[in-house]
Amino acid sequence: MKGLSKTGRSDVPEVLVFEILRRLPVKSLTRFRQGKGRKMQGLSKTRRSDVPEVLVFEILHRLPVKSLTRFRCVCKPWSSSFQTPLFITKHHNHHLRHNNLNLLLKRSLVNRGPYDTYFFSQLSTDKGHNFSVKQTVHLPFFEDFLSRPQVHGPCNGILCLSDFDDKVALWNPSTREFKILPQSSIQCPPSASCISSGFGCSGFGYDSQSDDYKVVRFVTIYFEGYDEHDPGQGYVEFDRNEKVELYSLRSDSWKEISLPEVSAYGASMFNNYVNGFYYWLGRGYYDYEKYLLSFDMVNEKFSTLSLPLPMTSGRYYLDLLDFNGLLGALLPQGEGTEKSFDIWVMNGSWTKQFTIDSVPGVERALGFWKNGELFLESSDHELVLFDPSTRELKNLGIHAYMGTMHISAYVENLVPINGRSESFLDNLDFLKVKTPMMNLIAGGVAARPFVIRHNELTMRLYMHIAPELYLKELVVGGLDRKMLSGVVKELTGVYKIKYHANGLDNDPIEIDFTPPFRRRRKWLI
Repeated sequence: MKGLSKTGRSDVPEVLVFEILRRLPVKSLTRFRQGKGRKMQGLSKTRRSDVPEVLVFEILHRLPVKSLTRFRCVCKPWSSSFQTPLFITKHHNHHLRHNNLNLLLKRSLVNRGPYDTYFFSQLSTDKGHNFSVKQTVHLPFFEDFLSRPQVHGPCNGILCLSDFDDKVALWNPSTREFKILPQSSIQCPPSASCISSGFGCSGFGYDSQSDDYKVVRFVTIYFEGYDEHDPGQGYVEFDRNEKVELYSLRSDSWKEISLPEVSAYGASMFNNYVNGFYYWLGRGYYDYEKYLLSFDMVNEKFSTLSLPLPMTSGRYYLDLLDFNGLLGALLPQGEGTEKSFDIWVMNGSWTKQFTIDSVPGVERALGFWKNGELFLESSDHELVLFDPSTRELKNLGIHAYMGTMHISAYVENLVPINGRSESFLDNLDFLKVKTPMMNLIAGGVAARPFVIRHNELTMRLYMHIAPELYLKELVVGGLDRKMLSGVVKELTGVYKIKYHANGLDNDPIEIDFTPPFRRRRKWLI
């Protein structure tokens, strides 16, 4: 493990080690008490941890990403170790093995046609919280999408967001890192008859052989020409050319690939990426037959599969999903607001696994949860959870405009996507404090304040030279826990910490975060 000292011992303050242990589940604590109990007993005279550093990292990889983000500031070896492929893989596999799922809900509250305002809500998965909204995430690049954005994935904890106007982005909701992909390599040719380029279905997945994340996208180039039957009508849409392109995160570029004989259509409601393949509903260019179209992320080849049931002249709906590591298909049955759902699984051939019968008052399925429970959109356009074993239908009290909800269940991952972080300080629970330079009250400086006049407001104001006065007011008011000094005190129990800038083998540097002012209590009699 990168960053280990020569002695293999942790030079981290012992109070910080116990702060880390406090965040672990009881099951993990029981294991460490039984296996490493002798080494964890008591505090040393120097208040240093005598715990082997390998054990410290064994503890750290069990923590959520939010805690690891905070602990990166402990020392350089920790920060660099969190970014190694070994730690990232071990951390993700641990949470994957224990099925530590997180939930994101994409939705819109208003109807403005294709220009709805979409946002993400992070739902609490803690027991007893009933999937309440824990945090609302507004992404600037996401809000600028010109059409209804599509969500692809998750794949190893990463989501792909796309629209139909050449805008694609990768997003790691755990680290809040995002990357806007470069423009398409397929451009409208310099021809007078070319109208525009349109971007259709997309897919997102992982190439395990090259350790690369890839995005595949269908592109249509539209041309116009004279109508042979009615030349007097002038230019009309006449022809189109279908193409496919593939993006590689490793090379950060697009390339054109061979076009399949089946066109992809339909938006993905569930996660269509399963074991290295991405799947769409497909229609033949020539025979107009319906298929399932798949794309192999490793070999970069398309292929087709049969549908679970043959197409009929009636209405036929199908949603693809990852069902316990196999390709699954969910077929809704019934009309009106009482629906049944057939679940089929592809394991060499299509097999019907089970049926969820007669769920009242629902419009459509959104996704499965841990114990076979099913998230649904109710006829009142609220998020509900259905338990097939008890037939209980629980209203979660989350509303959205009709047909705009999309749920993503993902496992946290520290994997970098070579992008930038949108809200790094927000993840550390920092407060955004406005420090105005003009005020009605003079203060914050010992010298005589500068007096100015606001012409539009016709007011006399004082200009502040020391805007930190507002930060001091927060501390006096008891809100210092969200400031830097408060974060240090909350994590370590003290304001002075040791920072090993040059590694654990060298002398540490003491950094003092003690606030330079005191808080006073006032008693009213």
